[in-house]
Amino acid sequence: MSLFNNYFDNIFETSDKNLTKLFSNSELNLFKKNFKNKDFKNNKDYIDFFINEYCKIIKKKHQLEYKKSDKKLNNFINEESSNIKIIWGDC
Repeated sequence: MSLFNNYFDNIFETSDKNLTKLFSNSELNLFKKNFKNKDFKNNKDYIDFFINEYCKIIKKKHQLEYKKSDKKLNNFINEESSNIKIIWGDC
């Protein structure tokens, strides 16, 4: 199925399996809206645009999850007077 009628169709066909694991349906639909009505001269420009948009949404998703983190731990990590910091977790 051709959604964009350009190279974005190839990119999404290749990456859709992984994107559906990362994003909810609403997040994925919102992500795909960023690609509508875009027209570039070559495939590299499509790929660069996809990468930039992907990084933006991953960063936003991470920041939303980070808001729920432990404030005491955040203060410890950001405390300048402490020289030794080792954080181990499920990243």
